[in-house]
Amino acid sequence: FLIFLIFLIFLIFLIFLFFWFMEEVGLVEEVVSMSSALSSSERANLHAETFLTTGTVDHDNLPDTAQVDVSAPASHSAHDFLWYARCRKCRQLLATNQHVVSHDVGKGFKQTKRGGANATSSGGEPECTSLYVEPMRWMDQEALADRAGVLLCPNPKCQTRLGDFDWAGSTCSCGAWVTPAFQIKMSKIDKMKKPTT
Repeated sequence: FLIFLIFLIFLIFLIFLFFWFMEEVGLVEEVVSMSSALSSSERANLHAETFLTTGTVDHDNLPDTAQVDVSAPASHSAHDFLWYARCRKCRQLLATNQHVVSHDVGKGFKQTKRGGANATSSGGEPECTSLYVEPMRWMDQEALADRAGVLLCPNPKCQTRLGDFDWAGSTCSCGAWVTPAFQIKMSKIDKMKKPTT
């Protein structure tokens, strides 16, 4: 009888643990769906944490540029964007300033180019040669299932290699470590200001 009682208590504990786990998973999904209130860096980190723990990406909760109207004049709303990036070859809209993952320029390990000098601006400060964005819906769903890969233009007629991604992070040309790293080379895009009223 004692063994049966211990087994029953253990079984109840497992059931409790199972329901607790399911509740936690539900909370994670709820946080991902509320991600519009978070900054792009926080959203990117949330998606990276989900990928690195579960190995999956919720592609439906990634930001989408399909509904962005770049011809509408800029308003002074906090939800409006100031500039946008397009593929240099085909003009496909890729991201706005609201999708950029910011980092501290020059903080971290300094990589040097073959000539021995870092990429620097005219003031001598390290310069970023890439734009880091959060994971976006236009990025290839199958490629995002890997830990690292290449970013291609979403236009099927273009497919230009825009940059690389790594869920674990990478080093920017300025020396900063960016996690997760969805790196678009500045040489592959045109950065356009939104028209003002």
